[in-house]
Formats: sequence, C-alpha cells, structure tokens
Amino acid sequence: MIYPFDSEQFPRDEMVILYGAAMYGELAFHALQELGIPVFSFCDRVQAGKQFCGLPVMSPEELQSYPDAHILICATKGFQGIYHYLQQISCEHCYEISGLLPYLNYEKLPAYCKQLPVDELIEKYQFYLTPQEPSLSSPLSLSFVALSITERCTLRCKKCSVLAPYYKKPCDDSYDSIIKPFEAFLSCVDTIAELQIGGGEPLMHRDLDKILTWCVKQDKIKEISIFTNSTIIPNPELTRVLTNQKIKLLLDDYGELSRNLNSILALCNQNGIRYLIQRFERWDDLGDYHDKKETDAQLTQKFRYCSFGNVMSFMKGKLYRCTTAARIADLGLVPDHPEDYVDFNHHQASDVWKKQILQLIYHKKFHEGCRLCNGISTYQLGIPVAEQL
Repeated sequence: MIYPFDSEQFPRDEMVILYGAAMYGELAFHALQELGIPVFSFCDRVQAGKQFCGLPVMSPEELQSYPDAHILICATKGFQGIYHYLQQISCEHCYEISGLLPYLNYEKLPAYCKQLPVDELIEKYQFYLTPQEPSLSSPLSLSFVALSITERCTLRCKKCSVLAPYYKKPCDDSYDSIIKPFEAFLSCVDTIAELQIGGGEPLMHRDLDKILTWCVKQDKIKEISIFTNSTIIPNPELTRVLTNQKIKLLLDDYGELSRNLNSILALCNQNGIRYLIQRFERWDDLGDYHDKKETDAQLTQKFRYCSFGNVMSFMKGKLYRCTTAARIADLGLVPDHPEDYVDFNHHQASDVWKKQILQLIYHKKFHEGCRLCNGISTYQLGIPVAEQL
C-alpha cells in the first residue's frame, strides 16, 4: 500500500529514504528539511554509488537491507515499476509525496526546481501515481505521452533505445501525418500533463516549429518537452516558438558528442527559453533484438517491471505503451499485432477509441516487441552512454 504523506502522522525518528535522485527527489529533500525531518539516503538505479544533495545514493538492491525504512517515492515515469519492486521486496512503509510538497520554501529552491509553481508540480506528480481505471464516462488524464516525429538522427548510438541506426533510409513524418491522427487521439483524453516530442533527433524535423505551434494551442496539453542530443542549434523560426513558457528543452550532455550544447545554452539564456540539462551516467542495455524464447508468463513479468512499459508512445498515428516496442514493430522485426496499439489513422467513434486506450493502459500484458528486448528493470545495471557505431 502507498500511504499519503501526512506531516502530523509521519514519524520523526525512523529511517527515511527518498527513492528517486532527480528533480522530485530534491524537492522532497528540501520540503523535509523545512519540516526538520532528516533523510538517511537516496535510492536510484542510475545514480547509485554517487551523491545527491550531499547524501549517498544506494542501489535498489540495497533497499532489501532496510526493510523497516520509510520510503518516499519521488520518481515519476517509473512510479508503478518502483512500487511493484518495493512490494516484491516487502517494503511496508511506502509514501507518495504530493502531501509533502506544499511545505517547500519556494525561494530556497535551485533554479531548475522552480520551472513550475508548486501547485503545478503537485498536479504533475499526482498524474504519475498508480491510477484506478476510469470508466468510459470518466475523465481520462495521462501523465506522459511521447510523440515520435522523425526516424532521423545526427548520432549513431550503439544502444539507441529508439533503434534509429536500424533505419536504412530514415525520414521525417509529414506534418499532416503527425497532427491529424494525434488530434483524433487528443479528442479522446481530457489532459496530458507532459507531451515529450522526440525522434530520432526532433530538431532535424523541418516542420518542428509548425508542430510546436499547433501543440501549444491545445489546452489539454499542459507542458511540452523536446528531447534533443544538443547537436543542432535552433533556427530563428524555431527559436521564436521555443520562447513559449509551455515548452521546455531537455538537453542531453554527451560531452564532445553534444557539440553545440554551449551554443544552445547561450541561445536559451538570451531568449528566455526553458531548459533542463540531462547528464546520464549510464544507459540501459535493451539487448540485441533477437527472440529470447521467453514464455508469456515471463514476458508479462518483464513488462510489468519495465520502466519503458509505462510510457505511452504515439508514433505514425498509433498509440503504444512503449517507444522501443513501437520502433521494433515499425521496423518489421516482429509481425504486426493490432492488439499492441490503438490506430488513429482511420476514423471511428471516439468512445470506441477510448475503450481501446483503456484496454491498452490497464490490461495490456506485454508487447510483441518485448520478445526481442531485455526490458528495463528498476534494479538493472547500466552501460556506457552514447557509444557510437
């Protein structure tokens, strides 16, 4: 069971561990400082062995040595996988942090934690909590949707999670082929907390400014992030659109590979463009994309604990529950299975689409692409970042 954080009921003399060494982990740390509650450690699969906010970061496996710890889940996209893992290792004191964040002293926060006001930070976090399945007549709010717009990329990463190097003749999806089916999808949902636009490298798309202009006008989309490897400097037309405060650039820092990072940072600072620098210490090894001959029971278990398995992904007019699985299917590495996606390329009644979306979100056991993929577990070790072919 996940308990809501209650400042009056929360123990002051027990071990506290924050699961998630990223923005929400830092927010929780600062809020606990305001309440005078000490934190023992952070826990994070990627940051394990390092320090965060001056505290050590343990691996998820190490949590098994602290069964009585009070664990606050500060992660977002991997929330469900983390909670399932904590259940598996019998952690009894698990908390969500929406009740903790109101105690933040906003003025004391570092700049990257102040990109949204506290009420919006809380609202966004709540989208990631383990959801109850709504009815067809209930509002449907999604925490995160990844929109792929291009197969092209400026890098050829050996372990690319979207399989960009596998495309022999990579191309952009046309503006109409992106917007028309996505508009049909948007008619079936009430809110998307974060729409992340990616590729490939999305800044290679010639119509990115037009795509973003359309997206910012959609009231149902609360925030738009753009995942870029920091190799392309936005042109003047795109720069003007990026100044919209609904948009945020997620700038990968791969060292020398991200050759234009400093120029992009200067452009952002000059034009008031929101951004977040991402320095990944390790990547996940998704394997060699050959059939692993796993049983359906094994595939179901793998998908349940996979961080990518909870990422709603929209690509070429189809909604999947994993970007990697979508790419595996698009490349023809597995046979087409209509049960793996909701197709918005052909018109049908919105209530039929919504029923299919709910089936995909709440009842999908695994994608056919899972047969070729290692998956990403909460405790899996990583590989070197952005090694080039």
